[in-house]
Amino acid sequence: MSVYLGIETKESLALKLQDPFHEQGFQIEALRREALDYLNREEMTRAAVLDTRMRESVSQEEAFCYFRSKERLNNTKLIIQYLVKFCDGLPDEADIMDDIVNPFEQMREFTAFHIHQLEEKDVVDAILREHEQLGLLKESNRWYYLGQVRKCHQEMQRILERAILPNADGYTALFTVLRDISRFWFSVRNDNLKRCRRSDMFIYQFSAYLLKRADKASR
Repeated sequence: MSVYLGIETKESLALKLQDPFHEQGFQIEALRREALDYLNREEMTRAAVLDTRMRESVSQEEAFCYFRSKERLNNTKLIIQYLVKFCDGLPDEADIMDDIVNPFEQMREFTAFHIHQLEEKDVVDAILREHEQLGLLKESNRWYYLGQVRKCHQEMQRILERAILPNADGYTALFTVLRDISRFWFSVRNDNLKRCRRSDMFIYQFSAYLLKRADKASR
């Protein structure tokens, strides 16, 4: 998908993040260390915030918003952790038979949750606010932008449906969804590096890298 929400994706940020894939070689180990360090810092920050919140008197609505946000962040963390792990190799059916958990099915569930956020009102409202700030959203075209969010959600769901088995096709579907959702969020933030979430950048970089791995494995 090259167009989100009626904005042509310049892909300047995506291309910048892809630079390490070119001739100089991609330092995957350095990216893995950076991602793990990011996850550890985020965990410590969340623990500190939770400790502060527990000492305060918060309303039921505030508590609901906080724990919903925590659930989303935890899902993002699990996605990044699995992407980091998959850099060691993509487990196939034979590998999974010996595991207590099915990493492919778990990753599919995390990805489905990632997609589902595009249906949640507060997320959609946040997307519309971004476009309002860019001067693109008006009351007369609100329907169009809402339709584009639904269109993106439906497309991601359609691709995820191809993630049936832990083979090259299944992993390609998973990583394509994760890559394209990151590109979606880059577009929402007008490819402004300073305004894009670090987690989206990690998901994009690892997904793009693993897509190349899956492609080579299928040849």
